[in-house]
Amino acid sequence: MTAERRAWLSATLVFAVLEFSLIAFADRPLSLWLRQVDADHPAVIDAFRAYTDIGKGAWYAWPSGLGTLLCFALCYARQCPERIRASLIRLGRTLAFFFVCTAGAGLLTDAIKPLVGRARPKLLASDGVFGLDPWSFKADWHSMPSGHSTTGFAVAFSLMVLFPRARWPLLAFAGMIGLSRIMVNAHFLSDVVAGAAVGWITTYAVTRFFRHRGWLSRPHAMVSARDGDHPLNNR
Repeated sequence: MTAERRAWLSATLVFAVLEFSLIAFADRPLSLWLRQVDADHPAVIDAFRAYTDIGKGAWYAWPSGLGTLLCFALCYARQCPERIRASLIRLGRTLAFFFVCTAGAGLLTDAIKPLVGRARPKLLASDGVFGLDPWSFKADWHSMPSGHSTTGFAVAFSLMVLFPRARWPLLAFAGMIGLSRIMVNAHFLSDVVAGAAVGWITTYAVTRFFRHRGWLSRPHAMVSARDGDHPLNNR
């Protein structure tokens, strides 16, 4: 087994243990406690409600998708100078990378949700329901992974690839989106962790795909960039 496969296996085991622990010991009491916080201090929760919609995928997919199409349409115009055409191609590829990362992560989450069929926190509050109903296509059973969290972390991780020095503000941005989903009781803590994992895995796969074809030139920020340690080097 290669070192990379061992690393993936270790990460998968850690993720599984973490998710099991959160579901077993943290999700239910945290959700019920936040219900009480909302009742006693609604202004605190309202502040997070104002922030949480930043995690909607449409805010990122539409501008980057349309920007990609516009760049490639302009670069193939007859009167476009060669120097400008090269710049448009680079910009178009960068926007395409961002679009595939964010939209791809969202689509993957949308596919996982009905397979898992996890009850949302509001069912716990109203009916005491806390469990799974796999292959459910009802929105109330689509709690895991958190779609907003998936988008937030896909945005953060993809921008970290392009702007690695901004990784801490980007992680804070994504973390606040995930926190807001917990605070407004739209998702459990484990749902947010699962969404972050989907965002990371999608961005990792898309980054490898783009770099293998020479479509990205900036350093990868989520792993070591030393020669020999970088999983995207010489691939």
